[in-house]
Amino acid sequence: MSIDASTWIKMIGQLPTSRSEREVLRRFEEDPSGRQFLPLSDILRNHKLIDESMELLAQGVQEHPGFSVARVVLAREIFQRGMLVEAWTVLDRAPFPLTDNVLAQKLKYKMSILLGDEPSARTAYQYLTIQQGIDPEIKKIALQLDLDGIVVTREAYRLMLVNRGVDLKMPEVGMKTGELGRLDPKNSVNQSRSTKKRFVLEFELDEGMRRQVEQFHVVSLSDVFLPEAGTGEVKKAGTAAPVELDSSTLADIYAKQGFYSKALAIYLRIQRMAPHNDMIRMKVADLERLNREQINSDMDPNPVAYENLEVVEIVDRQARFINSLLEKLDKR
Repeated sequence: MSIDASTWIKMIGQLPTSRSEREVLRRFEEDPSGRQFLPLSDILRNHKLIDESMELLAQGVQEHPGFSVARVVLAREIFQRGMLVEAWTVLDRAPFPLTDNVLAQKLKYKMSILLGDEPSARTAYQYLTIQQGIDPEIKKIALQLDLDGIVVTREAYRLMLVNRGVDLKMPEVGMKTGELGRLDPKNSVNQSRSTKKRFVLEFELDEGMRRQVEQFHVVSLSDVFLPEAGTGEVKKAGTAAPVELDSSTLADIYAKQGFYSKALAIYLRIQRMAPHNDMIRMKVADLERLNREQINSDMDPNPVAYENLEVVEIVDRQARFINSLLEKLDKR
């Protein structure tokens, strides 16, 4: 049973959201079947509603199996919960290759180490080398792998994650990554659900809506691991994968992460195409102010934002590549 769009809208609408968050919610209201669930899940995460954020992500990925960015973000959230098998399966069930997705390959490298699968780890490391995605943590793990071997490296990395507070659920010893896709992660997911108090709404709901909210967690993360019928339909149709972010969405994500100059550059291009649009003009003025304040205070973005920026830039690169392919096809 999926949570319907009206429930999400009512729930998030009662949170103390910012202007940009309300804009995301407005876009979701206009197109509940679209891909606005990803920034919407980020809003839930920002308001410390982690379980709810994962529910929305899982539901969205189930409905949009080809939305690789959302799939990778979901895998990252699951991995941070310590659900190693489930996180690997999310990436493994992607209908399109994730070899050029830096975050996906980082996750695969770390999970391969924990699974004791050295060949898969080295393959992911090669992809990261090509994409220039080797960060200090992965470099440290790779160095230890070369010096001490997979067994010592696996245990050292496991202990490091445990010390960070990650409650790892390790699979059976000797299980290969190729076998993980055949597992049914439903039991592990249900056992790994947070024992924290559920989100309690502080506003009045009618009885029907309240019943839906009380059943908020009936959307099982395991649903996203089942084979998606939509995957085959996409391949049969022979259609190209849609561009994952439109220009304004990309700009909003940049702005949300504190990269105001990048967001401003995009909105200035949009303004040139729609010079009489008051909303765009207000957006440009707001971004100019924020960018000016950032420059004046020499403010550095939060380090956590770089990981999000990395995902955005990968998507932007993919979008440009797909657009170039479509242009070539049109010329034939």
